[in-house]
Amino acid sequence: GCWSAGLLIDYKAADRNKFKDPRFRNILMDLSLAPGFWYSADGRGGFGANLVYEYRVEQLKSGLYGTVDREYDILVDQGGFFGLREDFIGDIGYVSVDNIRPLVSSRYGLAAQFVSGSTDRFSGELKGVWRSGHFGQKSSNSVVFCEFSGPEAELSAQLELPRTGLLHKIRLEASYRNLSNYTNTYKYETQDGHSTRIIYLAQNQTLSRHDLAGSLSYALHLGAGGFLPKWVLSARADAVCRMQQTVIYPYYRDSDFFRICAGLEATRNIDLGRSVLGIGVSAAFATGGGNPRADGKYAGGETKAKSFDDYLNRQFEYYTAPRAGAGINLKYSWTAFSGPAPYIRVSDSFTTLLSAPEYLDGRFVNIVSVALGCSF
Repeated sequence: GCWSAGLLIDYKAADRNKFKDPRFRNILMDLSLAPGFWYSADGRGGFGANLVYEYRVEQLKSGLYGTVDREYDILVDQGGFFGLREDFIGDIGYVSVDNIRPLVSSRYGLAAQFVSGSTDRFSGELKGVWRSGHFGQKSSNSVVFCEFSGPEAELSAQLELPRTGLLHKIRLEASYRNLSNYTNTYKYETQDGHSTRIIYLAQNQTLSRHDLAGSLSYALHLGAGGFLPKWVLSARADAVCRMQQTVIYPYYRDSDFFRICAGLEATRNIDLGRSVLGIGVSAAFATGGGNPRADGKYAGGETKAKSFDDYLNRQFEYYTAPRAGAGINLKYSWTAFSGPAPYIRVSDSFTTLLSAPEYLDGRFVNIVSVALGCSF
């Protein structure tokens, strides 16, 4: 057998600005680390594991740069476009016109992988992660408005069955994510001769969300003895489900939706000697359902809860409305050398709702994309 070890480092940075009052600037830093090992059992398979660590900081800065004779307000969405309205002024709410508000999130966990078999190969991965974070600056004179946490789990498995001139691939994927949000109740306290500090009084759970997803795919490679198969025929089915409850005491909102997708794809690879031209066509169908809101009240009392129903209905229709689509893609790969193969891919996909939309502005969408890359 043979042991090996490695380290994956992934770093991303982004900056997004809105050039119209009220103006927002988002500055993003995303770092991922995954040290791991692998043991190979002389061609009969192997196993490995790696640690998972992700750290993400998104800083929100806002302000007004034009005329200030107009008043603005914002919706602090606690989930399902249900939350509280705040005045866009000063440094007392979720959005500040004076200071930066950081959204900090971290993930840490463990993933394990295995491969079994020399001809017929069965492989899989199981990953478990704990996510936690907060919104607001952690200091004695700055408010942490909310904190969140929850577990995440992913499972994937693949079976490869090579036959003479054929290759069968069956792949299964499943995931579960849970997220709980807690809003902090606090007050400002100023003692004689001292600076103002934050006193936290309690935490109230405002969101409980459960996400389930799964997919099953099958691919048949015809003429699989060379560098690329002549034909690749594939079918795929996906399903996602979300259940969540948002609480702005004494009010609450329950919501749920599910979506089912199915697709077919065929690709023909044409050997041109020093290059390969791939031509692919696809078709897909999706539908869904659920309940965007089931509002209620626990007890007496009042609060200034606010709902943006227009956005809620648009999002629900976007996820669940029945639709069908088709696509075509062309991929040209340069294969003159035995090493990496650079390529260019041009694709076009068209999707239409199967009935007139009730809340969305349009019924059709067409996406044209161009990608440059390298295959190893």
